[in-house]
Amino acid sequence: MDMAVASTLCQLPRASAQALYVTRLSAGKYMIDGRPVSVDWLKRGPVASLVAFEDDVPGTQVTPLLQYLQQASAVASSVGGAHIRGSRIRDNTSTGVQLKDADDPMVCRVGLMMQACLEAGDTIVAV
Repeated sequence: MDMAVASTLCQLPRASAQALYVTRLSAGKYMIDGRPVSVDWLKRGPVASLVAFEDDVPGTQVTPLLQYLQQASAVASSVGGAHIRGSRIRDNTSTGVQLKDADDPMVCRVGLMMQACLEAGDTIVAV
C-alpha cells in the first residue's frame, strides 16, 4: 500500500506535493498536514483504488486518495504554503472563510477544511 500511496503523491504537480507534509504512522495510517488519515483499498468490480478518510471526523465519507491529496494541498497552499507539522499557523489578522463558488464540491470541502482549521484555533493566512 505504501508504494501505491507514494505513486499517488507522485501524480500531484510538484508545487502541490511540496505543500503537503505526509508522515506514515502505521499500515494504512498517515498524518497529512497534521490530520490523521486512513487509506484503504476500495474494490469496485475488477478495479481497486485507494481512498482516504479522516479518522477524527465522525461519519466522514471516503474520498479517492488523489482527490483528497489535491484538496489538502489546496488548503496547505492557502494558509501560506507552509507545512503545518502539528504546529499552529499564526498571523496578526483574523480572516473568515469565503467561498467563491459554493456549488463546486471541491471548493466546499476546502472551505470546510479551512473552517475546521479556524475552529481548532489556527489562523488562515490570506495569500
